[in-house]
Amino acid sequence: MLVPVGAPVTGEYFINRENEIKEILDALKKESVLIIAPRRFGKTSLMKEVLRRIGENGDVSIYIDAEAVYTPQQFIVELTNSFLEISEKKRREHIIKNILSILGQRIQEIDIFNFRIKLKEELSKESWIEKGNDIINSIVEEFHDRKICIAVDEIPECIKGIASKDKNEALKVLKWLRSIRQKCSNVRFIFGGSISFERVVADLGDVAVINDLRRIKISGFSKEDALKMIKNALDKKGIKYDENVAEEILNCVGEPYVPFFIAVMLSIMENHLSEPITKSDVKEIYELRVLGTEGKGYFEHYKYRLKNYPFSNAAMKILKEVSKVERYPVANAYDIFKRETGLEDEEKFNNLINDLENDFYIVREGQYIKFYIKILKDWWRSYYG
Repeated sequence: MLVPVGAPVTGEYFINRENEIKEILDALKKESVLIIAPRRFGKTSLMKEVLRRIGENGDVSIYIDAEAVYTPQQFIVELTNSFLEISEKKRREHIIKNILSILGQRIQEIDIFNFRIKLKEELSKESWIEKGNDIINSIVEEFHDRKICIAVDEIPECIKGIASKDKNEALKVLKWLRSIRQKCSNVRFIFGGSISFERVVADLGDVAVINDLRRIKISGFSKEDALKMIKNALDKKGIKYDENVAEEILNCVGEPYVPFFIAVMLSIMENHLSEPITKSDVKEIYELRVLGTEGKGYFEHYKYRLKNYPFSNAAMKILKEVSKVERYPVANAYDIFKRETGLEDEEKFNNLINDLENDFYIVREGQYIKFYIKILKDWWRSYYG
């Protein structure tokens, strides 16, 4: 494979991002961080590279994918498991014994599987905050001589999932995490999410619970790094690099140069290339394969995400029209909203447009909107235009 598609990249596949890494590491000396980026912009890869460097310095670094975490109890279990996974045997046994003591449990032999089950059982809704605090304090004390960095990826999806069942419970989780940041001087968090996290928290009614986080925005690759990514991929396959061909790949993807979409291009090209590669080869593969059935699986996610929107049909119709033109009048989009929903409600319409913008489907420019990413616009027009 020329380059991994979708999965976080590390080692030889990780391209630059030195400016962002330095900014994050500098910020972590004093405060916790919220990394803001659209999906597929390489946020997870960046977080894991930062954690790798922190670990190299002898500090503690753990990673949690919170996308499928829907309860506070599950969050604490995932957090505990992450610490157990990075601990050597003696320290792991000590952590488990301490937590079992906190839970009021006594067992003769330590069994990690049964421990996890017991932890889930004991973290009742009524007592998760108290017990969660005791567990965190116990773990932090275990690593009192080292700095601890906890990366929580997809935090917006986690909080939204908890809020879908109980908004008060979701707010309690955010307040609990803030209390850890305030009380534990050797603990820093890196939260990963999109700009829509601000909206998620605002809907819970207390934005102050995240106002201590340092916001760091991640954009697409610079042109230089995007070309480097393409060159590295072709070099690994022994394919001669031609900058004109690489430029054509970037023309197809469009700015911002998103690593995921460059990887999609390279992956599909790999199945249909023979040397020498020409610009016309790239354009043909893009139009016939990437925007055809072969590339469909890489883009369908963007359609299905809309099903979670309050006015998903209106969103689909608006994006359909926006995909046909360079810029689309906001007033026309409002007409579509009114027709599809039967509502003449500018506030709800603006919330829908904000959601589409926060999820990086579109960008608003004055009285117009347009697709944020060219390749996504082309695909949308190909299937739904």
